[in-house]
Amino acid sequence: MTSPLPQRPRRSVSVVLSCAWVLILPWGVRPAMVSDWPLALAVSPTAVNAANPSGTSPALSEPQDAGRSAQDNHRGLQLAQVVEGSVLYFRTPNYTMHVFRDGDVNRMNVFNNATGVLLQRNAIATLEFIDNFSVFSSQGTRNGERVIYRAVVSSNDDILNLQIFDFFGRKILEEPGLGDALINLTSEQRPVHQAAGTILAFDTNTYSTRVFQRQGNDQYLMNVYNRLSGASEQNGISAILSPPVPPYDRQVSYVSRGTYNGVPAQFFTRIDGTGQTALEIISNSGQRLLLEPGVGPVTVNIPSGDLPQGIGQIEAPTSVYVAAVFGDSATLSQIRRLYPDAFLENSHLGSFINTGTFNNRNLAQSRVLELRGRGYNSRLVYRSVQYR
Repeated sequence: MTSPLPQRPRRSVSVVLSCAWVLILPWGVRPAMVSDWPLALAVSPTAVNAANPSGTSPALSEPQDAGRSAQDNHRGLQLAQVVEGSVLYFRTPNYTMHVFRDGDVNRMNVFNNATGVLLQRNAIATLEFIDNFSVFSSQGTRNGERVIYRAVVSSNDDILNLQIFDFFGRKILEEPGLGDALINLTSEQRPVHQAAGTILAFDTNTYSTRVFQRQGNDQYLMNVYNRLSGASEQNGISAILSPPVPPYDRQVSYVSRGTYNGVPAQFFTRIDGTGQTALEIISNSGQRLLLEPGVGPVTVNIPSGDLPQGIGQIEAPTSVYVAAVFGDSATLSQIRRLYPDAFLENSHLGSFINTGTFNNRNLAQSRVLELRGRGYNSRLVYRSVQYR
């Protein structure tokens, strides 16, 4: 999606990794080229051990230094390769994705962390731009069936996903990137005219929506991208400022026309004076077809002339992600054995146990998944918007 933050929530690196490691190779040991490398299993030592305790892969055929362990040698070569040619490198709950440059060609590796199977090795990856996303795709197989693997990154690097589609275009799987990631896209690998022309942009649970202007043109355009199906509901469609009539008289609303599930409809991208956002789709006959509040970061550059009377300025809300657990005081006591700073927090939707706050959605989601694995009813909360 298209929701840049004032500071990027994902800890991404292009040349300097999140761990400051120096690689020194002895004489006679050459760094393996990226094309030799089926897949780096990790960027940090702990991740190497979690993905593969031996630190090696059957598909690797790298020269080793007799004075170093196989794991140390393998890890050092990985780091050199990540810096040298990588475009994207990230882990999801079950996979590791690596997109890298091989001359003028992009290639992709996909590794199943659970099974230890390399699903894609040096597969040619095509690049396309879908709304505010760079999408790298490669063709391969999964469980004996032909599939398309996608590595998807938003223009401001705050969304990073693995997607798998069948050859009929149906989504089989989608997993978010977790923890640290390497994102090293060139300007040519990013969608053009992004935040500079953005008027309003945010995510909902299902969609990414963006209202923008192209350079040198005052016409508003709207994109509405279905993040679950990968389909663009609206793609550069002309939009106008909707009149501020009740009950939307305290909101800025932009509207475009299109179809939703085959029904002629109007797409409204809205934001109110407090920075709360929503995507609403209404049929031409006046029936509400969809209403989803915004979640996560918001990009706001509303022209002063678009603001309704009585609202001088609209700013994006400053909020954090919360890894929440639903339970009573006994649950809180158990949680504090894991996270001593956990506390009971109240909101307009009820009370929950706050196990930690994060500026990075993926870090918060990682804790939620950990808590669920321990049997707790845990969910991701975006503090000033709603439960995720």
